Amino acid sequence: MATLAGEVIKLQFGAVVEATDGEAGSITHLVIQPGQRTVTHIGVRLPGGTRVAVPLQRVLDATADQISVNLTREAMLQTMPPLPTDQIVLANNTRVTASGRTGSLTHISLTVSNAKFHTIGYKMGMNSAFVADARWITDIADDGSVTVQPPQGTEPRPYRADADVLLDAQTALFNYPRLRLDLRAVQLRVIDGEIWMTGNVSSTLNQRVMAELLESVKGLYSIHNALVADTDLAVTVARALSQDPRTHGQPIGVYPLLGKVFLRGRAHDTSIAQAATEVVSRISGHKEVVNQLAILPSATFIPVLAPVTGDEDIIPGGD
Repeated sequence: MATLAGEVIKLQFGAVVEATDGEAGSITHLVIQPGQRTVTHIGVRLPGGTRVAVPLQRVLDATADQISVNLTREAMLQTMPPLPTDQIVLANNTRVTASGRTGSLTHISLTVSNAKFHTIGYKMGMNSAFVADARWITDIADDGSVTVQPPQGTEPRPYRADADVLLDAQTALFNYPRLRLDLRAVQLRVIDGEIWMTGNVSSTLNQRVMAELLESVKGLYSIHNALVADTDLAVTVARALSQDPRTHGQPIGVYPLLGKVFLRGRAHDTSIAQAATEVVSRISGHKEVVNQLAILPSATFIPVLAPVTGDEDIIPGGD
């Protein structure tokens, strides 16, 4: 599969399919392998009514509103095969039976790493929409119809639009003043009542507070907190510098600012300064390295610096 934008993507019937050179059509079908519960192709209706099957490997990102593929519109028309007739194909009229009631499929979300079902969405009647964990699927019939049975004591989860949940999540965080500066480095992604928080924040406290603020958002069932705190990043960078033989014992100060790592202090020669940049570049969670090290062969200590936070806070990379 292509390098996708999140841990989970959403394939919603009717969503716009965006090619590399503009809008190409809309998603109408999903081709699946029922035994593995994976999606292999998305069915796209092109202008004029032609339907083609685009391999999932061509998908770059997919949300409730739009699916991006790394194909031109012409390539989709000329090189993509038609929808298969010998495989199970799902559509928005696919029957879903859940807890004794019958409805129709609206979408499927997939785990990016293996293309397996993550959740399915379905509607019962005109106004009742639900989302079910893929583990609750007990059967996918040859005609594509899906049977869902939640565990005993578990109620079906009402579905709330991703955009509405996202807006409420953004509002909850923005209304907490101490977080507003950090929010510029935070990305939120909502799919089927789950939210993924990625990016950088200034402290582990803010990392924890953000998750706590989201617990009361309506329609949000799960929070994935992958935020990287500057305080943790500073420790990780300092430890890496101390463990690398090229930078061990060097008077290097580490000062992250929302994932942007400033290196300040002294290096004995330019090769050590370059090595420090290389060490930080390999560390997950940083956004950029700003190497402000001065070259001084006789340096043995870090001078008192004014770091990016404005406080005198020295985190050495040596012993």
